[in-house]
Amino acid sequence: MAKYQKVRVVKNPKYNTWSIHYTNIDGRRRRPSVGPDRQHAERQAIQYEEWLNKGTDPELEEKKLKHCKALTLREIEPLYVSQHMIQCSQRYQEMHKERWTMLSQCPQIADAPMTEIRKTMVRDYREARKVRDGVSNATVNRDTGKLQSMLNWAVKEEYIDRNPLHGLEKLREKEKRRVKLPPAEMNRLVQAMPIMPGLITQFAYYTGARKDSILDLKVSQVQFYDIHNNGVYGQVALNVKGGRLEVIPLERRVVAILTQALDGRDVTPDSYVFASPRTGTRYNRRFSVFDRAVRRIGIVVGDTPLQFHDLRRNVGTQLRHGGAGRDDIQALLTQKDPGSVERYFYDDRLQLGHLLRSIPTLGKENKWQEIGKVEDTDIRKRTQNCSQVLNKQCRGEKI
Repeated sequence: MAKYQKVRVVKNPKYNTWSIHYTNIDGRRRRPSVGPDRQHAERQAIQYEEWLNKGTDPELEEKKLKHCKALTLREIEPLYVSQHMIQCSQRYQEMHKERWTMLSQCPQIADAPMTEIRKTMVRDYREARKVRDGVSNATVNRDTGKLQSMLNWAVKEEYIDRNPLHGLEKLREKEKRRVKLPPAEMNRLVQAMPIMPGLITQFAYYTGARKDSILDLKVSQVQFYDIHNNGVYGQVALNVKGGRLEVIPLERRVVAILTQALDGRDVTPDSYVFASPRTGTRYNRRFSVFDRAVRRIGIVVGDTPLQFHDLRRNVGTQLRHGGAGRDDIQALLTQKDPGSVERYFYDDRLQLGHLLRSIPTLGKENKWQEIGKVEDTDIRKRTQNCSQVLNKQCRGEKI
């Protein structure tokens, strides 16, 4: 049976200080002084007891703790990459490099001991970043999220006791983009691009796949069916966020797009489906030909130009308005987090008006219904009169 190690706090009347009396794991009696503050001495005694009952030397553990408290984000970043980021996808690792490049330019955060980082420092960094680089609140929030991730990892690995930025508020971001593209605008956009980029755009319009997933698609990941099953003519395994492979169904129009992309090419299983005709290799991740075509035609969503990722939002919205549930949209868009799927669609309240008919009708015994009962023709007349009055008021005419 393990023996419980008792630690005592004793006052030294000669120097008016406190010391901790205990026996270490080697059987030696130790009496280190911990200063004149009794409360601090009692807290240290509790910590010493925990270390002793774990079978470690309290004085060595305290030295390690003091060393960890002096560690900076710049010092632990290589460890964070080699132990944590190595498990993430290649794209996520690239995003970490981008975020860390910006954070490392702020020595007040990157070179300060992690325990001394304060929320006011981060708030100042956010404002300076917005003024210097002109970035949005969403971009600054992603920088802050990376900082929080590194500090949380340091807590998990016991480099620090707690995250000093716990509870830091996020900046308010713009509302989610509400996208529902008319087919006529998409036809204009596709016609304004070369053949292969146009096929890539159509594939995204019909499937909602992410840009990187489409550009990474290889011939070996595509499978066509000889006989269709409930409107499904094939399947494709997409590389999605997190390094996962997710299978989605292909309907007839998407099969036609893939067939056209592969037609007349000498392909192998490792060939890219949507390869650049000029180089025969994968398109650049920026895929700037799409942005140039959007600017040339002038397609906007809200007050900003159409983005390639808006095609994914358009699919989610079209599915939602077609009667699909959240789980259906999450499955077809290969969205891992159920909470984030709502960013890709919006509900049209006017289309939901028919659901109000399910509210039970009040019976005739309700006196308020009898008093307020009017004919439909009377309602139309009153509505027309109100509309005429409002129109005159808007034009500034006398009523």
